[in-house]
Amino acid sequence: MKKLFTPLLSYRPYQTLMTFLVCNLLLISSVVADNSLQQNTNAIISSESQTDNQTKKSNESITLVDLSSPRSTMRSFLLAIQDANNQLPNRIEDATKCLNLSKLEGSNEEIKKQAALIAQRLSKLIDKIGVNVDDIPDSGIKNLWYFFELKDKKHRYDFIALQYDKQSKNWLFSPGTLKSLPVLENYFVKQQTNKTIENISDARNSPRATMASFLKAMNYEATDYESAIQCLDSSEIEATAWQTIAQRRAVELKNVIDKIRYVILSEIPDENTGEPYIWYTSTNGNISLQRINSGDYKGEWRFSAETINDIPKLYKAFENQQILAELRARGSKEMLTIGMRIEKNMPEWLRDDYLALQVWQWLGLVLVIFVCWIIRLITPSILSFVLSPFIQKIILCSRNILKDAFDSSGILVAFIVWFYSIHYFQLPANLLAFLVPISKFMITFSLLLTGYRIVDVLGEHIISNRNIQLTSNDELLIPLITKILRLLVVFAVILFILEFWFNQPPSTVIGALGIGGVALALAAKDTLGNFFGSITVLVDKPFSVGDWIEIGDVEGTVEHVGFRSTRIRTFYNSMITIPNSRMVDSHVDNYGARKYRRIKTYLNLTYDTPPEKIDAFCEGIRELVRLHPFTRKDYYHVYFNQFADSSLNILLYIFLETPDWSTELRERHNLFLDIIHLSKKLDVSFAFPSQTLYFDNDSSHKHNEIDNSEILGVEKAAEVYENVQKRYYPKPEPVVISQAPSSKK
Repeated sequence: MKKLFTPLLSYRPYQTLMTFLVCNLLLISSVVADNSLQQNTNAIISSESQTDNQTKKSNESITLVDLSSPRSTMRSFLLAIQDANNQLPNRIEDATKCLNLSKLEGSNEEIKKQAALIAQRLSKLIDKIGVNVDDIPDSGIKNLWYFFELKDKKHRYDFIALQYDKQSKNWLFSPGTLKSLPVLENYFVKQQTNKTIENISDARNSPRATMASFLKAMNYEATDYESAIQCLDSSEIEATAWQTIAQRRAVELKNVIDKIRYVILSEIPDENTGEPYIWYTSTNGNISLQRINSGDYKGEWRFSAETINDIPKLYKAFENQQILAELRARGSKEMLTIGMRIEKNMPEWLRDDYLALQVWQWLGLVLVIFVCWIIRLITPSILSFVLSPFIQKIILCSRNILKDAFDSSGILVAFIVWFYSIHYFQLPANLLAFLVPISKFMITFSLLLTGYRIVDVLGEHIISNRNIQLTSNDELLIPLITKILRLLVVFAVILFILEFWFNQPPSTVIGALGIGGVALALAAKDTLGNFFGSITVLVDKPFSVGDWIEIGDVEGTVEHVGFRSTRIRTFYNSMITIPNSRMVDSHVDNYGARKYRRIKTYLNLTYDTPPEKIDAFCEGIRELVRLHPFTRKDYYHVYFNQFADSSLNILLYIFLETPDWSTELRERHNLFLDIIHLSKKLDVSFAFPSQTLYFDNDSSHKHNEIDNSEILGVEKAAEVYENVQKRYYPKPEPVVISQAPSSKK
């Protein structure tokens, strides 16, 4: 530990400051811990007891179905339907209690099913008509109150009305209302067909739809923050800051709504056009929904930008209040983010404003900076202690390169901790708009630096590893691989930036790069061709330095392989430079990669050579092939092959196993001399193009016959090999061609 903190304590100008800061932080933290612990303990005990008592009282006092007046009946009916359509299907029974079912016929089960269906149909009609519960009378009505009336051509009335039932002493939807449902439904269907339908998401095509989508997304048990954030208009907040505070604003808005009043969706307009709808107004701010008239979200209804700016003031005004008893009775709870919980548990004296921030926020930022500095110092030591024994067994590289990689990793970890820590301090949007981009830039820079240094570690390992035998091509390949890996690191960082900063998925970025790559390829076709040609040469290895190759009409010995071109020394000692792009689409004939070098020729004997001598001569040549140290023994052909104009042609088809052309010429010379010596021993003459006129008067002319011609050929060949050559053919060393001609030295 002493080694870890030695660098920290070695900065003399900061010793006094850091000692003062640490002491104050420890003192503050201890005081805060004691006070907050005592306060939280008392608060928890009291809040739990209060919550239990309030829950009991609310469960006893809150009546989910109140039928004492037209307003109460309408409100109870709409809330029951709203709950039934969300996550409380049993509440449909409470909705049917608001209907006068005396005119329905059938068994109890049949009436129950009919009532549930009628309740749903009636609620849809009320939604289409629009309702404001506060406008419905709560007293002063004698027996009947009409909510909606429709008069057709036959002077017959269809209506929605609430009627006082003397028997039950409740206000219920009248039997005439239930009878009028079909006519009213047809009327509104005809009206709906005359409306223009816009291509807008159903979740946000009206104030009502947006409010319903927001409340559904912010459900306590299954929260969908992404869908909830889409209901907020963030046009007046900087994009990077919005990414940080969006979730917090959604939670704060939900808490404020739950503490103001129970949302009745039927009260909110369901039209796509119209003026902004104000759901709540006060001196602390408004909650309104407004139609977006421009941009990518044109036509959608969202909580207005003014509402988003007013949310912090509204939340602060309602912070200490509990959510509505009706919501608590339905199982709803207050939602808080981690930062909101931290702020709520802070003592009051730490929540005082000072220079645009609260005291606890200033202390938190200072503490995080100090912690990040410690992380920056100790992370390389921790990584070195944990990973060095493992790395030294697998990766061979210098300590300085490893130290650089560990140092950059420490910087990366420190900035990541800083970036995610500032999310929990409830900072203002304008400050986040400044801090977030800087933090993202530093994370990106440290990530790029760490990737570069890891690539250096891998390259050093390949070069330093003695178990890896590097050829001249490999020495060229390693820098190329290092550069390619660095390009991949840069490409990965670019994808990280676009997704981390601009929320662009990698698939979109890669598709855009594909379109841009076409233009780049057309503009730099030759350069890219040479680059891929270099990769072809260095990876596929069609030839090496020193090989005799033929590419098109160019033939010679390879002297240098570069990233752009290959240099070849021709046999007349000139230097030809070939772009590597030709390696991709050209045939490369590598003579230097041959294991065997073929000899195919014809030995032309005179026509007066007897058959016995031809057999002896062929068998003698075969024996020379078998005895010669540089010939291939498993595949060769020596046969009488042609009757030419002036000769009898023997095919000589054999292979020499030599490392280079010079050795091939020497051994070809030796073998051919052996064949000439064999011909002398067997008295076989080689023919040349000529014409001879013979006068043969003695038809009884006989040739000298040789018995056992094959045996004689073998014996003579052995005699030639032993008596004439009398030498052992050692395998010569390969001929090495100079890398650079003397003219360049």
